[in-house]
Amino acid sequence: MIEKAVSQSVIYIALECILMTEGVTAGSVVMSLCLFVVMTVAIILPEKNLPEKILRFVPVPACFIAVQWLTDRLARNRRMLHTMQDSDRELEMALREQNRKLLEEQEYEIRLATMSERNRIAREIHDNVGHLLSRALIMLGAIRTVNRDDALAPHLDQLDQTLDTAMQEMRSSVHDLHDDSIDFQKNIDDMVKELKASGRCQVVTDVDADISLEKNIKITLIAIAREAVSNYLRHSNGDRVEITVHDHPGFCTLSVSDNGTLTPETAAKIRRGPGPGAGNGLGNIRERAESLGGTAAFYTDHGFKVFVNLPKAACN
Repeated sequence: MIEKAVSQSVIYIALECILMTEGVTAGSVVMSLCLFVVMTVAIILPEKNLPEKILRFVPVPACFIAVQWLTDRLARNRRMLHTMQDSDRELEMALREQNRKLLEEQEYEIRLATMSERNRIAREIHDNVGHLLSRALIMLGAIRTVNRDDALAPHLDQLDQTLDTAMQEMRSSVHDLHDDSIDFQKNIDDMVKELKASGRCQVVTDVDADISLEKNIKITLIAIAREAVSNYLRHSNGDRVEITVHDHPGFCTLSVSDNGTLTPETAAKIRRGPGPGAGNGLGNIRERAESLGGTAAFYTDHGFKVFVNLPKAACN
C-alpha cells in the first residue's frame, strides 16, 4: 500500500515538475531527470519487490513537500500572469490615449490647413477683385465729373451704387474668409458643448475677445483652451468649469478653472511647474504662451486654474 502511494506521488511530482517549471534551468533539468528516474523505477519494479531503499529515498512527507513547492510556484506564476495582464491593460489604455491625442492633433492640423487655404483665397479676392472694383469706381467717378449729359446721370448714379454695393459685399466676404475672422466664440461654444456632453459639470463662460485679434493670438488661445478643457476631462473630479477670455488694450488673458480636488502631491507637482521639454499638457500650455512672449500660470488654491497672459505687441 505504501509502495503504491509512493509510486503515484512520484508520478504526480514528476508530471507537475515538467509542466510547471519556470523556464529551462540547470536545477529544473536535474530535478526532472531525478524524478523521472525514480518514477521509472517505481513503475517498472513490481510493487512487492520495490526495494526498501527507494522507499527511504522518496518518503511520503517529501512528496507532500514537493507538492507544496509546486503549488507555491503555481501561485507565483498566477501572480505574474495577473501582473502581466494589468500591465497589458495599462499599455492598452495608454495606447488609446495616445491615439485620441493623435486624432485631436490631426484635427487641429486640418483646421489650420483649412484656415490657411481660406486665407489664401481671401488674399486673392482682395488683391484681384478688390483692385478691379476700386479701379472701376475711380473710372466711374472721373466719368461722372466730365459728364454733361443729364440723361446719363441717373444711370451713372445707379452704376456707382451697384459698384459700391459690390465692393462692400466683397469686403464682407473677404473678412469672413480671412483667418482674422476665425470664429473665436464658435470654438469656445464647441468646447462648452463637449464639456456639457460629458454630463459631469456646469459650464460658465465670459468671453469679450475682439474679432480684430491677431491670428496667432487667436490660434494660441484656442489651442490652450482646448488643452485645459482636455486636462479637466481627463483628470479633474470637479462639477463646475469657468472659461474667461478678456481683451485688454495691450494684452489679452485666458483662464480655465474648475472646482476639483487635488491631492497634496499633485498640487505640489503643479506648483513646481513642468520641466523643459516635459511634453505633458501643462508643458504644452506654457510653451504655447511663451512662444508669443506671454506667460502661463497654474493655481491650486481652490480647485485648479490655468491663467494665460498674451501681449498683443508681440504679434504686431
